[in-house]
Amino acid sequence: MYLFIMDKAELLSEVNKTITTNLEKSLPEIVDASISLKLSAIETKTVGEIEDIKKELKKLSVSSKKVDTAAQGMIAKTAIVEGWKALAKGGKFEEAVTASIKTMSEGTGTEGAELVFDQFERDVIRVINAYDVVSLVRSFNILKGDKVIFPSKDGSTTAAYVGEGSTISESELTTGNVAIDIYKVATLTGVTNELLDDTMTVPDLYNLIVEDVAEQVAALQEDAILGGTGTNQPTGITNASGIIEVALGTAETTADIADTNLVDVMTRAAKRYKRNTSWVMSQYTWGKLMSLKTTDGYPLYPELRNMTSPSLLGRPVVISDSSKIVQDAGTDVADAVSIIFGDFDFYYMANRKGLSFEKGHLANDFRDDKTTFRSITRFGGNVAIPAAFTVLKNGVAA
Repeated sequence: MYLFIMDKAELLSEVNKTITTNLEKSLPEIVDASISLKLSAIETKTVGEIEDIKKELKKLSVSSKKVDTAAQGMIAKTAIVEGWKALAKGGKFEEAVTASIKTMSEGTGTEGAELVFDQFERDVIRVINAYDVVSLVRSFNILKGDKVIFPSKDGSTTAAYVGEGSTISESELTTGNVAIDIYKVATLTGVTNELLDDTMTVPDLYNLIVEDVAEQVAALQEDAILGGTGTNQPTGITNASGIIEVALGTAETTADIADTNLVDVMTRAAKRYKRNTSWVMSQYTWGKLMSLKTTDGYPLYPELRNMTSPSLLGRPVVISDSSKIVQDAGTDVADAVSIIFGDFDFYYMANRKGLSFEKGHLANDFRDDKTTFRSITRFGGNVAIPAAFTVLKNGVAA
């Protein structure tokens, strides 16, 4: 027989009251017998009804004098998702909520407790997109799978003048594909429990980890876009077959770049691949170009001296710290890539939707009184049209 104990509004009210009480008292006895009985009614719900309740639970607000608004939201989300995970495995919703709130309010590490879900992914992606090279490329989200194939055009339809009543010549559009393999990327971040307990608030630690994880993943993506080898990682622009290369003279390096070299780079690709072109270079190369002078002693490219949005020959300049391009005098060597120019819309980045972030004990963490945070994401990338990119390389050694 189907047993219904309370309506949805009543259930939400009781769950909210439970979480609030525990945030204020941080006691293990956060749910009394009556609430436990009422919450057990969730276990009799159908999958559709559970999804409806889950959406409502995400909207819950939590109040507490001990933590600020950011921490309240995170603690509530953490407790709720732990409850649903336990329920899906046949456990008790209220017991999981109890353990999760104690973990977040007391800083006690647990085995594989999920810190956040949708908010963490949004925050990490926000930081990743602050990396200009990553934000330039065309990104796609896929739901599952280890490979995605995008159609591409290898040839074009033929247009020709035709007399009235004359036969129109047929032409066939030649198509190909761009295959992108998806690779797993993971991070492990160890944090002492003293840090969790004493030296930082929960939202401060959250923001610290978000920025650290996002910066590491974004730097990896940027390296992949510019110079990924294609072996156990995405294929980057400089390693794609068919890109246009311009080389400096023998023994010439980034410090020897002249105006004629830049004009050569800019005019190599066909006009149809220059709808949204950008220059990508390091601060080192940027500085070398800013130092170029006219015969009167004025800057040859004054537009490069706009610190917030530099440009060169009418196209935006993006500064990258990637090791795939010349970064300093030590890497300014023979055959190294100094500048990449092209329309980055023709580089495809496929992101497999979902980014997990969990905390637990790794190896000797328990012995060393530490907690480790783990993130896992999946992405891949490849050049869709190599002819859209031109790279300027240093000359060969003398």
